[in-house]
Amino acid sequence: MIIDNSNHANIGKKYIDIENHFKSLVKSIKEYFPYVDEILILDILRLEYFRPDWQGTITIEIQYRKNSVNLDEKKDKFYDKFQMLPMEKNESTLRFKAKKMFLKDIEELFDNDSEIAYVTGSARPSEDDQYPSSQ
Repeated sequence: MIIDNSNHANIGKKYIDIENHFKSLVKSIKEYFPYVDEILILDILRLEYFRPDWQGTITIEIQYRKNSVNLDEKKDKFYDKFQMLPMEKNESTLRFKAKKMFLKDIEELFDNDSEIAYVTGSARPSEDDQYPSSQ
């Protein structure tokens, strides 16, 4: 009996191709968003791509460059845009849960606020996203 291993070789090549594309994507994310956690970006991309009805629900932490930043002013701006009031995690970090915050909004954060040092967080479907009939 002759065993054909060519299919296994193709699977290995396909895996390597996908892995290389993924590494290239992560490298691009680090290049375009150097001060944003790449896992947050990947979470957002995954939800925006696979769940077009996703409501942009993100828990986000924004760290500022210096401790002397006016966090009250920053909180007011976020409230005006996302109708959610951030809490102060410490003297240089705001944390809040936002709805309707997409990748373009992450990019706009840096365009509109040069005091941001780093952004991290997580993007998940909200309960409404998971159970659309509840809307």
